[in-house]
Amino acid sequence: MNQLYDEHRLQEQLRLLGKKLALTDKYDAACCGTTVGQCRVLQEIGRNSNVNTKQLAESLNVDKSTMSRTIDHLVKQGLIVRSPYQSDRRYTVLNFTSEGQVMLKALEMEINKYHAEILYAIPEDKRKQVMESLDLLLRALDKSDLGTCGSSTCC
Repeated sequence: MNQLYDEHRLQEQLRLLGKKLALTDKYDAACCGTTVGQCRVLQEIGRNSNVNTKQLAESLNVDKSTMSRTIDHLVKQGLIVRSPYQSDRRYTVLNFTSEGQVMLKALEMEINKYHAEILYAIPEDKRKQVMESLDLLLRALDKSDLGTCGSSTCC
């Protein structure tokens, strides 16, 4: 195989993977009555209690105004609450309401079920290899610039 073929194949495989994951995100969010952005915020708050808007925006790679709108919507839905930060009351932290915790559990159950289906569709003797390959891919993505506009190949 030649290098150009491998590069194009990688590009196509990543494109397809991204497309399938985006569709999965849409499905997961829709089945729980939220948008993809709201779903991601709920998951991130679930991973990091007492997180603030700025931290969420950075973690999810969105601008602060978009994050604020998403949070406002989740607050209006009664899924999360803003509370003053204990050491500096000028800042607020985000936590779940009891309804939000129920929503997160339902969402995570669906996501876990989906990922289990994927895992068990992979032959057992290949699962470790797939996980190692994903680790390698993630490390390579971390080392590279984000997109082509950060590299010397920018059009």
